[in-house]
Formats: sequence, C-alpha cells, structure tokens
Amino acid sequence: MPTGFDYLRQTRARYKPKTPNAALKAFAARILPIHAFINMGTSVKPLDEEPYDLDDIERVLARENLDLQTNLLLMRLFERMVKNEDAEIALFAAESMNLIENRYNKSIRAMKEKITVREDDNVAISELCRLYYELAQVYEPVQSIRNFYLRESHAYLVKLIEGHAAGREDIGRLINIFIRFGDYDKAMAVADRYGDANDAYFLWLKAEIEFRRRNFIGVFQICTWLMQRKDQLDETEQDLLSYWLGH
Repeated sequence: MPTGFDYLRQTRARYKPKTPNAALKAFAARILPIHAFINMGTSVKPLDEEPYDLDDIERVLARENLDLQTNLLLMRLFERMVKNEDAEIALFAAESMNLIENRYNKSIRAMKEKITVREDDNVAISELCRLYYELAQVYEPVQSIRNFYLRESHAYLVKLIEGHAAGREDIGRLINIFIRFGDYDKAMAVADRYGDANDAYFLWLKAEIEFRRRNFIGVFQICTWLMQRKDQLDETEQDLLSYWLGH
C-alpha cells in the first residue's frame, strides 16, 4: 500500500473512491492510505459538479429545515441525477426528490390541522400560502404540477385578502403568482391596490411586470423612483439598479 499522498501519483492503476465514506472503507481494507480519506474529506467542490459527491449531497439533504434556495438547487440536481445510467444514483435521486416533497407535505398537513381547529388562524393560512408557492417553484419544470400548487397558494391568499389579514409577503406572493401565470394586468392591479407605493419591494415587482410587458419606459420610470429609495435596497439590488440606469 502506498504511503502518504504518493497514492495520488498511482491512481491510474488503483481504486479511486468517489466519496469520503468510500475512501474510509478503502483505508479500513488497507486498499488506500488514510490520506485518501483526508483528501476526499477536505476537498471542496460544488454539489452539482460531476462526479457527484453523494455523501456531501446526503449530508445537506439530512438537514430538516432547508431553505427554498437549497431545495431548488437540490431538485435541479436530482432532476439530472435521476437520468443517470448508474441505477443506484438514479434511485438515490428519485428517493431524495420524494423526501423533499414529503417534507413540504408534512408541513402543509400540520398547517391544515391548525386551520381545522381555528379557521381564522391567519398565521397558519399565510404559512400554507408560502409552502404551496415554494412547492410550485420546486416543480417549476413540470408545468402541470407547478400550476396546481400555484392555484392552491392563490386560494389561500384570497382568504387572507378577503379577511384583510394579508401581510407584505402575502401580497407580494399573490403578485408573483399572477406574474407566473402571465396575467400581468392582474399582477399590476394587485400591486397598485394592496402594495405600498413607497416600499421598494413592490416597486421591484412593478418593474418586473413592466419588463415582462416590454414596457421599457415604464421600467425606467420605476427604476428612477427606486433610486430615491436606495436606502431600502441591499448591495446587489443597488448594483443592478445602477446597471439598468446606466450609471
């Protein structure tokens, strides 16, 4: 068995572990030195870079309360992996996709139970809107599933609006749902009626609506208003705004 990191110079003729766990097993079987595990365990690369590091992916997936962006990254990754020629990788991807959806469904059931107990639990209703809207984004490539979850989110958002209990994020979510359905007139109507005209958050949404309408003069006008509220923008938004305005 080679010593130290000499094994790296002999990899063509030797076993090549794909994950830290596989490298540790190879060390235990005296196939490779402990440095193989150290090298695999300390190497840093993106999750979606091939060859896929299943141990790293599994570690991330094991966290219960993943945010939306992480779930989106994982789902796009699993959509590629499920087509892999390696049956084990494809099965892992399919089971992982089910796990993410099941976590959302578990949270949805919990919120629905709260509403069953108390119909006017607006916190639970708002949370349902968020969960359904996130699931729609998770299933963005499958339009029929995406649209189903968007409609579910919309139905609960209407309840909040009618009960005068919709918060800032709820109104923004409703606007985004109409944008995703391509109904820009309704999206703008909601923004005008329920959005705070002085809130940069709603101005951004209005700019997106006008951009999708290809009303570039309207986009420029809204960007001018946003410049007057730069203190409400984060650094990325300020940079994007400057770019749009040609500063």
